[in-house]
Amino acid sequence: MLPPEESQDEKKTIAFEKGSAVFKKDKLVGFLDDKLTRGLLWLRNEIKSPTVTIAPKEAKGFVSMMLLRSSTEIILQIKDDKWRITLKVETEDDIVQNTTKLDTSNPKITGRLEKQIEEDIKNRVKMVLSQAQKKMKADIFGFGKAFHRKYPKEWDEVKDRWDEVFPQVKVNIRVKVRVRRPGLITEQADMPKKEVKIE
Repeated sequence: MLPPEESQDEKKTIAFEKGSAVFKKDKLVGFLDDKLTRGLLWLRNEIKSPTVTIAPKEAKGFVSMMLLRSSTEIILQIKDDKWRITLKVETEDDIVQNTTKLDTSNPKITGRLEKQIEEDIKNRVKMVLSQAQKKMKADIFGFGKAFHRKYPKEWDEVKDRWDEVFPQVKVNIRVKVRVRRPGLITEQADMPKKEVKIE
């Protein structure tokens, strides 16, 4: 519940929802917080115009990027009775806010920011995969349906014990982030030019 605004009655609060509930065969098996929910959306290719904010490792402050385009490709493989998935996430972003001393018009700087965002996305996806596979044992990603379409024969052999196979599926995550435009503002307005880091 959000607290009431000033001069409002204490009982006039606003309810809101955060995160996601996970169901398995109509039974509630757990919850995902905001960070894990974002990882789930990346994985399911359902992310919609998010803003990703990071704290660059080499400078104080924050850099926010607005997603322009995103795609997630799922590549399936069954070899030697081992079920594997490669997730390829690609995004294009604009920098919309920069409160650091970094000069985001410099390709070296944007390259390092791209790498940091790639790690952030990869970590979110890894965390939600771990929760779903190891803790909840719930295929909230639709992996089973994907394997069914590509490998119908192999799927028929495991469909009745997918709950046992799903946690053992190996998932490799590849993320590629591209910053298309560094934004109109590449430094804080009140920051002397000589303090802006270029390299």
